[in-house]
Amino acid sequence: LYWQVRANGPNGPSDWSQPLCSFVSANPPGVPALLAPANNFLTTDYTPLLDWSDIIGADHYQAQIATDAMFNNIVRDATVAVSEYTSPTDLAANTTHHWRVRAFNAAGQYSDWSAKRSFRTALLPPILVCDPLPLTRRPNFDWSDVIGAANYTLQVSTSPAFTPLTVNVVVMPSAYTPRADLPRSTALYWRAIANGANGPSSSSSCAFTSPNPPGAPRLLLPLNGSLTI
Repeated sequence: LYWQVRANGPNGPSDWSQPLCSFVSANPPGVPALLAPANNFLTTDYTPLLDWSDIIGADHYQAQIATDAMFNNIVRDATVAVSEYTSPTDLAANTTHHWRVRAFNAAGQYSDWSAKRSFRTALLPPILVCDPLPLTRRPNFDWSDVIGAANYTLQVSTSPAFTPLTVNVVVMPSAYTPRADLPRSTALYWRAIANGANGPSSSSSCAFTSPNPPGAPRLLLPLNGSLTI
């Protein structure tokens, strides 16, 4: 290809630029097509696998992840030999991430960027306070605060599969004391779930055996409100 330039204006145009320049146009590989994850997908994996189509003639690929659609705030910029990429460290939780890919051939010529996609990383899961073992049938369940959580769901069950549920309540803040006694001397499992725009995100579970305390005393004397000397 050959190219030249001239200036335009009230006292123009000028002569064409000299000397005439020429170059051989590039023959870059094709543009990758993004495959997974699906656009706007919510993932609880903070190092998700990004996958795109193989391109014939590609020597390597450049993958970028950013927290804005204009790619001004790029958090990962990687060169890989295969058509997939996994971040080596966790991405920020509760965040929308945008990603794109382009292909390079052995001569360093590169394709246009692929179409952009986004995915959302979920809220961090709550961390349960599992110890000490409860001494009452109405123990205080406690867990860590999760940034971005609108509220939490506490579940208690006699099964590690959490069906059926003995307790299933939505609470705020990150603690709860049951209003009714739990069953006596029973193996119980509990977990907390963070709810929000990028949720839910469930904790692991804790197990304990509920206590078998004596019954509550009944007050006899003095009578309520009585006057004594």
